[in-house]
Amino acid sequence: MLSIFSCNKEELNEKNYTAISLVFTISVSDKDGLDLLDPSNKNSFPHDKISIYEIDKKGDKYIQKTDITNEGLPFYVISLFVGYKQGETINNFSKGTSIIELSKGNIEKIEYEIEYSENSSSLDKLWYKGKKIYDRSILNTGNHIKIIK
Repeated sequence: MLSIFSCNKEELNEKNYTAISLVFTISVSDKDGLDLLDPSNKNSFPHDKISIYEIDKKGDKYIQKTDITNEGLPFYVISLFVGYKQGETINNFSKGTSIIELSKGNIEKIEYEIEYSENSSSLDKLWYKGKKIYDRSILNTGNHIKIIK
């Protein structure tokens, strides 16, 4: 999936800034493969109760832009746009953390790294449970996380 975003119209027009592939998707199922984001399943997580936020280097929380849909897919996914409140940028890279609270106390942590250049940014790496699951430099990795409950 390739997504191109800009924070606002003025930034796009004035700086020709492009954000490339700052979106990743998350599916949630039980051990039997039942889609726990599908509202028709009785054990699903209600969409209006799911909280998703980013934590900055000071520990402050920021609500993240997200969408939960099954449009064009056989299952529901959370589409998450990262990079609103980046941590410290070192050598053009910044690491961040997203927290997904599916229900009270049911928390998943996802870490990512964004690469910045003069006029663009792109998702470089993605970790779930300490395991690197996406690396932009390796073609066979995908930016989709499967959470099994």
